[in-house]
Amino acid sequence: MALLYMDGFDVQDAGMRWVVSGVTTDIVYTTTPRFTTNPGKAVTLSAINGGTQANLTILRAIPASASIYTGAAIQAGLENGSWTGAPTANLFGIYTDSGLTGHMYIRRLSNNAIAVYRGDPNAGAAGGVSGTQIASSAAATLDGNWHFIELFATINATTGQLIVKVDGNTVINFTGNTRNGGTSTNIDAIRFRTGVNNITPSCVISVDDFYVCDATGTVNNGFLGDIRVQSMMPNAAGSSTQLATTGSATNYLNANEVPFNDATYNSSSVVGQRDTYGLSDLVAATTTVLGVQSVAHMQKSDAGVANAKVALKSGASVYYDTTQSLSTTAMAYTQVRENDPATSAAWTVANTNALEAGMEVA
Repeated sequence: MALLYMDGFDVQDAGMRWVVSGVTTDIVYTTTPRFTTNPGKAVTLSAINGGTQANLTILRAIPASASIYTGAAIQAGLENGSWTGAPTANLFGIYTDSGLTGHMYIRRLSNNAIAVYRGDPNAGAAGGVSGTQIASSAAATLDGNWHFIELFATINATTGQLIVKVDGNTVINFTGNTRNGGTSTNIDAIRFRTGVNNITPSCVISVDDFYVCDATGTVNNGFLGDIRVQSMMPNAAGSSTQLATTGSATNYLNANEVPFNDATYNSSSVVGQRDTYGLSDLVAATTTVLGVQSVAHMQKSDAGVANAKVALKSGASVYYDTTQSLSTTAMAYTQVRENDPATSAAWTVANTNALEAGMEVA
């Protein structure tokens, strides 16, 4: 597999999909101006709570990979050089050792250039610099508007690499020491960290349409370009309706609430019982589907073993994601499929729109 994870933030569940450090209420979901048709949401990190400066970070674990390609639409706050520590956002922090060792990150500088730092992006004071600057772009690369920023990264003390693209144009191409200690060079987490926002200019950042790939496989193993992550929400009962409903008597209405509401749900204790739901269509202008990612919010209601798995109905057959051992806390379980399991070929728009998704007790 090459496509490891993606997030459009439309479902407003970053607190379930990412590890959040800081004040969770400082995460805001805003309508993004990137698109006029079904604009969706972006996640905005403000890092201020009641006037108190506070670091806010979101960290996403990924399968450990020797090299990664990652990108996102970013509206980046500006570095404020007149404030102690020159706070701004630390973007695309690259981690190894189960997310414990930070190696590199990028920042928007006060001249609107991008700078690359070797160091832990979470080590400096509120939004401040940590580590050593190792590369930078020309001035005026960023301007506070939406831009699609992409990185290629490998970790090595002598032959490490970091390539940075903005809107498809390479602005940094660094080879050298990208390692900041640690025991592993396999990248396994990515972090975004905001600066304080009670100063002028503001250091708030917004992130949308995030993806990460490794360099393996035959597809999705390079820069994907300016992509859009669309959320297809339950909008009809599917071909399986075996779970008991709590909240609404209509099963899909218990599974399509945004944000997540654990007071309404569908449930069963009988192994093999399943619910699937029809889904909203992709935006009409969509021409290519790079992959489909299932996202299920699931939990068990009591102590003891309880397992479940995501069910995807494509064509006439039902296919399953990995069986999950559930917790009494609701969690978001994700799995990416680059090919349609019904055809073993790339997804088409028509087949994607015809999907049903749900879960089965395992």
